[in-house]
Amino acid sequence: MKRGICRLCLMEKDLVDSHLIPRSILKLCREDSLPNPNPLTLTRKVMVRTSRQITTHLLCSACEDKFSKNGETWVGANVARMESFPIGEALLKTTPLISYKRVTAYAGAAVPEIDMEKLVYFGLSIFWRCSAHDWRDATGGRIQIELGPYEEPIRRFLLGEAPLPKTIALLIALPTGSVLIGTYTPRRGHEKDFHNFVFYVPGIEFTLSAGRKIPVEVRALCAHTSPQKIILFSGATTSNTAASFDLLRDVARPSLGVKKFINELAEMRNIHIPPGDKHKL
Repeated sequence: MKRGICRLCLMEKDLVDSHLIPRSILKLCREDSLPNPNPLTLTRKVMVRTSRQITTHLLCSACEDKFSKNGETWVGANVARMESFPIGEALLKTTPLISYKRVTAYAGAAVPEIDMEKLVYFGLSIFWRCSAHDWRDATGGRIQIELGPYEEPIRRFLLGEAPLPKTIALLIALPTGSVLIGTYTPRRGHEKDFHNFVFYVPGIEFTLSAGRKIPVEVRALCAHTSPQKIILFSGATTSNTAASFDLLRDVARPSLGVKKFINELAEMRNIHIPPGDKHKL
């Protein structure tokens, strides 16, 4: 432990080693059948298989426990894994509210197997902690989003001191079709008229929008403030997730261990991969 100011309760206490992405979720990205079972980690510099996780002394034990009980434990048990996807399976047993083009909306509040409050709390906690500290990835690269004036209202919501402002909307979407067992840390989205951030854990994309210019249709789909607690199946989530990993794959330099793994996998599948070609990974 380390003595310091807990970023959530703002009290001086002993701080525990907090994860940006919970350990229980990163564990799902391991493949124990491989000689090196560690997740394939991609940054803008390198592609490496490593057990190293993104941590820092951010919270006291009481606040860390609050994060665990209010979101992390339930989400970790219900995200996608190789053999099942409890949240997705529960939704598909119910009748959707509406389906339009590539998006299908469900009333999360009407699905007993899904705890929407814990999903919302988890999503907001990840965005908040990414903004509250200057995190570093496996190669020392900076990971941080800036919530600006919205960081404090979200902190108070997570602490249970205040409701979530109407200027904040959280969308929760599941991919259609195949599900990628992986995760990427929060990053800025493409909207220009308001704050917009996104991150992904196995099977779930969380999108945070904040500002007075959030479109009415985005507010209507908020998983927290909509009466039905909306949760989506979205084709855009599928393509967005693939694009996010493709972007890193294209710029990351494979480590020697990863090169060896790619070659061994290619030999097993009888695939020829020209030197420097990572597109078949």
